[in-house]
Amino acid sequence: MTWPTKKLVDVCELQRGSEPGSRTYNEKREGIRFIRVADVSKQRTSPIWTTGKNLVICKKDDILMTFDGSPGVVFRGIEGAISSGIRIIKSKNNKELLDDFLFYVLQTESVQNTVKKYTIGVSIQHASGSILHIEIPLPPLKIQKRIVARIEKLFEKIDKAKELRQKAQEETEQIFLSALQGIFSKTEKKYPKKEIKDFAMVKGGKRLPKGAKFSDTETEYPYIRVVDFEDFSVDTLNLKYIPKETQQKISRYIISKDDVYISIAGTIGLVGTIPDNLSGVNLTENAAKIVFKDKRIIDKKYLVYYLASSYGKIEVDKRTNKVGQPKLALMRIETIKIPLPPLSEQKKIVAYLDNLQEKVEKLKQLQQKQSEELTELKQSILSKAFKGELCQIHIRHRE
Repeated sequence: MTWPTKKLVDVCELQRGSEPGSRTYNEKREGIRFIRVADVSKQRTSPIWTTGKNLVICKKDDILMTFDGSPGVVFRGIEGAISSGIRIIKSKNNKELLDDFLFYVLQTESVQNTVKKYTIGVSIQHASGSILHIEIPLPPLKIQKRIVARIEKLFEKIDKAKELRQKAQEETEQIFLSALQGIFSKTEKKYPKKEIKDFAMVKGGKRLPKGAKFSDTETEYPYIRVVDFEDFSVDTLNLKYIPKETQQKISRYIISKDDVYISIAGTIGLVGTIPDNLSGVNLTENAAKIVFKDKRIIDKKYLVYYLASSYGKIEVDKRTNKVGQPKLALMRIETIKIPLPPLSEQKKIVAYLDNLQEKVEKLKQLQQKQSEELTELKQSILSKAFKGELCQIHIRHRE
């Protein structure tokens, strides 16, 4: 079915946000909540408030759409002052175009492709040039209402299914954490403890020299930051890279595949090992490396798993200086106590946990795929709705 269309600017009013300036930002809830593109584009960010003037205020019912940074994100249900990368979009005439209908139209593949087509920039993307090219279908008001009602009913079922998927993912995560707790509750009672300094040395990383920068362009000299850390050993890390001249100045601060890393600032206590296929990785100043004196005493993965368990986290927390910015001193890491079974027993524990972790990761990947399929189903529903092809779509809640 084909409906008449009109340009977005002909049927809607668009109001761009403003930039009050970073000096007006605060995290103390002073002023009004300031909504940035990062707040709605699934990027991790802490909310901020602004005491600035000449703000553009949105209400919860307003339709918002991003045109800078991460163009094309459409959202509702938030109120505050919006940044210049966001527009408030309203129908000029609700007898011609319903706001609820508009909200879903803006999320369709057709509109999103138009935004992408006219997006410019690499590091920071801008898509304001797409606004003049976006077209909106205009079926009769009665049909708009019917489409909105059908979409909302189907989306409600999808959201319920996604909630179940999320709950299942959280429960899956607990499987491994519970196994850690169970294993190390036994080793705590059964085996004597040793301090890390009894079998290893603790050494710090190094910040880049003044003026030096890392980049995504691959060189022979990878650089690892705390933001790239994950608990447990991982196959890949989001590494950055530095040039040879920078590496030569910090060459003493390299972590090898035989060492264990632990974060000592920012998010404290993240532990793991770098992948076996990497060598000569430069370590950030916000982390330390644990270098073993004798591999016949302790298995590196055993130490990683212990430090990632609740028992290990308690040991780390007791030694963290919480005055001002939390910090874990190298000398205090050396005093962390580890229950130390014979090496053969350690290897059995590691083998069991490695196997369990692999199974848990596969299950999490499957659950993530199912969640992504539900998101794709929403786009499919939107596509059918605005082609006049919305038929009966049944969504089952898979436990």
